[in-house]
Amino acid sequence: MAKSKGAKAATADPAVRAAVPRGVWVALGICLALFALHAFYYRFFCDDAFISFRYARNLANGYGLVFNPGYERVEGYTNFLWVLILAAGQVVGIAPDVSANPLAFMCGISLFALTIWFCIKHGPVGASAWWTLVPAMFIASNRSFAVWCTSGLETKLFELLVVSASLRTIVEIRAMAAGGRSLFPYSAILFAGAALTRPDGLIIAASVVLARVLYQKSVKTLAWRPLVVGTICFVILVGGHFLFRRIYYQDWLPNTYYCKVGNKSWWDMGGLYLYTFALEYCLILWGPLVVLGMTGLMVRLRLETALVILATILPHATYLASIGGDHFEYRPIDVYVPLLAILLHWGCVQAVGWMNKPAPVVAYSIICLFASTGLPMLTRVDFPMDYRPGFPNGTSRDDNTTQLIYEAQHPVLFTMPV
Repeated sequence: MAKSKGAKAATADPAVRAAVPRGVWVALGICLALFALHAFYYRFFCDDAFISFRYARNLANGYGLVFNPGYERVEGYTNFLWVLILAAGQVVGIAPDVSANPLAFMCGISLFALTIWFCIKHGPVGASAWWTLVPAMFIASNRSFAVWCTSGLETKLFELLVVSASLRTIVEIRAMAAGGRSLFPYSAILFAGAALTRPDGLIIAASVVLARVLYQKSVKTLAWRPLVVGTICFVILVGGHFLFRRIYYQDWLPNTYYCKVGNKSWWDMGGLYLYTFALEYCLILWGPLVVLGMTGLMVRLRLETALVILATILPHATYLASIGGDHFEYRPIDVYVPLLAILLHWGCVQAVGWMNKPAPVVAYSIICLFASTGLPMLTRVDFPMDYRPGFPNGTSRDDNTTQLIYEAQHPVLFTMPV
């Protein structure tokens, strides 16, 4: 019975994609243009990016993966694959500081397109294609997601690989459930790429694979051959990197691990870090639609999608909380944005199905978009233009207030449920 339902859903997907009106494509194109302009507006270089640039330049010039040629080898980067890509550009004459931001920008555009494609191709069967505008606007308006489309860092490459791997995992699970067909485990290669780009990719890869195995065993659709092939591919790529690190740097872990983590935990700081993201981007308002999205996935027998999304977000968020978050503005959390966008797509469709009225859902989505766009803008507008160490806690404004958002100028804001 489960197979027949899965097969029906799988065959319905192409029809849904073909039914997308031209107006939807135009609107999605506008959303993509807004996202591109948003990212371009915040374009910048982070000083940490120049660490990777230096390693890449030295590698391309024949000095090896070192910061200072001729001295002790120290792995002072945590983005091995990104450094290799930048070094390849240097070899053909494109300096890392020239190639980094365009590459990251294109990864951001690709991630936007991938997310919307998944919503159209694997979204709720029979739902209006206009609802894809909610995840499109959610991504396009998210300031943090736009900010990290540049910086020179590996952020968007990591996010693209993680989200691609998770969505590919869903596609592979569905193919087995629909007709017992075993697709090549490209998800394993994508997860390996993520782990080579940032070490926390290992956490996401392990949790998603574990969730996949447990789920497929429970519904009796687990095929051992693709699992073994995928595991071998992952071990060769990631294990090979660990072996290289041990031989080249005389250690199993990068030096930055000992500097930043060192087996210590800061749960209070990490919890506050996640909380401030939820507050600033109004996840309290978006929350009902996210929960409805999970409910919709379960009601429509798309448990594999819900499980993979949860396995991608929850263990990684727990890890972030344990290490105290990050000193960059929500950079590690950005990888959740496309997955939350998919849940919002399902949530809107589920809400319309329950209420049988699209107007309230449209209105509520607009309110959420307005709030989650306006609050981050206010935190930027209200930030003092002069240097104040430790603001907003260490030093205050001229009127002795230490609020990030100036309450005296925005009193109505503090009556909102955020």
